[in-house]
Amino acid sequence: MKAAFNTAKDTIEVREVDDPNPGRGEVLVRVRACGICGSDLHFYHGAFPSAAGVPPGHEYAGEIVALGDGVTGIEVGDRVAVEPIRYCRECPYCVTGQYQLCPKRVLMGTFAPGAMAEFVPVPAYGVYRLSDSLDFELGALAEPLAVAVHGLHLVDTVMGEKVLVMGSGTIGLMTVLAAKALGAGEIIATYRHDHQGQAALAAGATRALKDGETGGLEREGVDVVIETVGGAAPTLSQALGIVRPGGRISVLGLFTQPSQINALGLML
Repeated sequence: MKAAFNTAKDTIEVREVDDPNPGRGEVLVRVRACGICGSDLHFYHGAFPSAAGVPPGHEYAGEIVALGDGVTGIEVGDRVAVEPIRYCRECPYCVTGQYQLCPKRVLMGTFAPGAMAEFVPVPAYGVYRLSDSLDFELGALAEPLAVAVHGLHLVDTVMGEKVLVMGSGTIGLMTVLAAKALGAGEIIATYRHDHQGQAALAAGATRALKDGETGGLEREGVDVVIETVGGAAPTLSQALGIVRPGGRISVLGLFTQPSQINALGLML
């Protein structure tokens, strides 16, 4: 099969490699659509080290072409979206449903094979059937949408609250959609490029503010701030200055360096 690899900073190579086989408890997925996450770009630009010989890619959908031993309830030909995380299923975190905290967790596309390849082996517990009404491109967006929904649930966002979404990339726009579905009273989104602001408004934001124009929000009583930018941005410190006393901040952006904050703000 063909697969892509990060071979050096700002370098991707497509190679011919052997087709993988599913192990026990795994299925083999033919990749039909794969998104490019901001974290993929961090690896591509060298902000994080890439594992040698591991294709990137963790936002994907496809169809099952082979079953490993012990797999039941899934059929060859099923169209699926994938939750791209491997975990032990035995530790206290896993058995209580908090498998994202498993100390042995591995995100596919980092240190386990990812989906920028024609085929990828996936644990059977990580595949979810796609409705026939969803194409593979939309199915590949299930993972970033799940990130946004999880981020809102982590801070117990409830109907009627004022939500600030920092950043209008894929995760930011998904967060706007999810916050609207949760019944947020007002959704403010920040953006870097004009087309992002337009997309945020189309997704349901009530206001869109250009980066650097958020002064004054701290006087409005923002209940929840969802940070989706990461990288080297100063957004975490800004979020702490904007959220109301007793409000909540959810961090979804992947930071590539330490972020300084005013710790006094955590005491309110």
